Amino acid sequence: MTKPEPHASSQAESQAGTQGPINPMIQLRHVTVRRNRHLILDDISLDIEKGQHTAVIGPNGAGKSTLIKILTKDMHPIQHEELMLKLYGKETWHILDLKNRLGIITPDLQRICHTPYSAEETILSGFFSSIGLFHLQHTVTPRMKKTMKETAAFLCISHLLKKPMNTLSSGEARKILIARTLIHNPESMLLDEPSSNLDLPAGKELRRILDKLAEKGKTIILISHDLADILPRIKRLVCIRNGKIMAEGSKEELLTESFLSELYGTKVYLDHRNGFYKAWC
Repeated sequence: MTKPEPHASSQAESQAGTQGPINPMIQLRHVTVRRNRHLILDDISLDIEKGQHTAVIGPNGAGKSTLIKILTKDMHPIQHEELMLKLYGKETWHILDLKNRLGIITPDLQRICHTPYSAEETILSGFFSSIGLFHLQHTVTPRMKKTMKETAAFLCISHLLKKPMNTLSSGEARKILIARTLIHNPESMLLDEPSSNLDLPAGKELRRILDKLAEKGKTIILISHDLADILPRIKRLVCIRNGKIMAEGSKEELLTESFLSELYGTKVYLDHRNGFYKAWC
């Protein structure tokens, strides 16, 4: 895919041509979303390939979380002839099958998982797409328990398994939700504001886990207002403002004070250390 100029809106179909991805993991064409007559996403087109770690940034209200809901099928775009929404090469998905391939972590999920269920029950409930276990409806097999314990060990959270979710810190709960997602061994991880409500050590630990998952072959797609969430492995940015893709390209192209000031509509200062970025106004 040809890299666009950072100050020009980019449309994926004009970039692809004969050199574009043959079968991108995510393929959006002319996606428009309205809510109560208000335009949320305005003719969005975007490709993300397997292994193409991507961060979506932009000001509050730009449409970033709506884009997540389109990908997870929790919201639907306006139907028209030019619309295309393909995930892993398919336009039609059973929602449970999709979530087995696309691991999803959102602030909404953490809120609804803030329950008296134990961390162990919460992870196991991922097999049933429920919140917690209902023992008359859900049969947990030895294989499920084995997968749960192996995933907890991988994330170094075995000591949390017996604790109720509503007693965990935000960082601990975030790791439990990642484990709940990983039991399906998804190809990709889609994270909306992954470091929200985390203190500095918890944010650092979250980034370590995401980097470890990327190293294991998971494609990381994150939406964030905090540039510190953008791992060094994430090379591509998609910048959204007022429901449109304002620019997409490499971090080197787009993470500049001049462009970020234009994106956010205020003077932005930028620091870059050890592969990570920090911005402030």
